[in-house]
This record gives sequence, C-alpha cells and structure tokens, in this order.
Amino acid sequence: MSLPSAFDVLRLAVVTVDTRQSPARPDRSVVAVAVLDGFYGCGSGAGWSNRALIEVLAEVLPVDIDLVVLPMRVDEVGDSWHLEWRRAVEEALGRSGRRVEVCTLEGNQAELNRHDEPALTGAVEREVSRLRGEYRGGLIVLCDVGFSGAAARSTVGSAWTTVIVPRTSTLLVQPELVERTVWERESCGARLRWVCGSPRSRVTCVRT
Repeated sequence: MSLPSAFDVLRLAVVTVDTRQSPARPDRSVVAVAVLDGFYGCGSGAGWSNRALIEVLAEVLPVDIDLVVLPMRVDEVGDSWHLEWRRAVEEALGRSGRRVEVCTLEGNQAELNRHDEPALTGAVEREVSRLRGEYRGGLIVLCDVGFSGAAARSTVGSAWTTVIVPRTSTLLVQPELVERTVWERESCGARLRWVCGSPRSRVTCVRT
C-alpha cells in the first residue's frame, strides 16, 4: 500500500473529525498540530514546511473545526527564534476567522531543547489528553520524527486520527547515532503494529 501524499493530511482533517463521545464541547472538533520548528522561528528546512502546513490548515478547514498549534518552546536567543517570523504566523492565523489556540509544549526546558524523546512524548500526551476531554473528536498531526514516541503511545479510537509527518530521520542525517535511529524505528514500528491489531484505530504516516 502506497503512502498518502501531504494533501491527504488536509483531506483527513476535513472528513475524519467525528465522534460519539460527550466532551466539554460536544459540538466542536479540533485539529491539533505539534511542531518542533516553524512557529516561533525557523532553524531548519522543516520549519518552513511546518509553517506552511499550519497556515494552510487555518485557511482551508471548515470554520466549525478549531485549530490548536502545539509548538515547542524555544530560547529567545537561539537560532530557532525569530520575532518577525512569529508575528507573521500569528497574523496569518488571526486572518483565518476560526478559533485558534496556541499551547506551547511545557516540561523540563533543558530536555525539550535537546529534543529528549521522553520529554517530548510527555508534553504532547498531556495536551492531547486535555483535548480529548474538551472536543468530540479530532485529528492529531505530529510533525517531526521527535514526536514518534507520542504516536507510539497514543490511544486512538474511532473519533480520533493520528497523522505522523516525519520530515526526516536520524538514519538519513546522522546515521552514526545508532541509539536514536533504533528508537525512531521501534517507536514507529510499535505504533504500526498496535494499529494493525486494532481495527477501530487509525494512523497515517505522510511522506514529505
């Protein structure tokens, strides 16, 4: 089976955010996008892609679907912090006419800064758990391979879809980091094996 294109993320966002649960906002659905780079600034090519995805979703989603952006907090003196970039993203979101919430991923900042996988996983899980209690259903988009652990541990039911968008992998850019390469492979593999045994769950890996 071939992998879907990036445009399938938009299709999933529109057609798969339905549910039969009774949360705090029973009449609302949500698309949540977690990014390591691309909201506060751009320190890599992935930042450009992540920003484009966020802005396109804000523009094309139906107005009754909320958008939640989950960026990782970055140091204001680092290469990934650009004030004008952040202002431009916020202005684009403001023009969308929809409800947009920005929730910075919280946790041990030193661990988050070095993209520590357990710290990233825990930060995402806390936000996703909160959203599950507030919305009737939704789409969780995990951009960047650092969120693979969150995908592997997420519990997805018929009301929710998880999309993993690994911009790159350690195997491609730093193959000498064997331990991280193994972790990425096992995290994604564990998630796919779990889904294969759970027909009510859905996960998509998008190649960009």
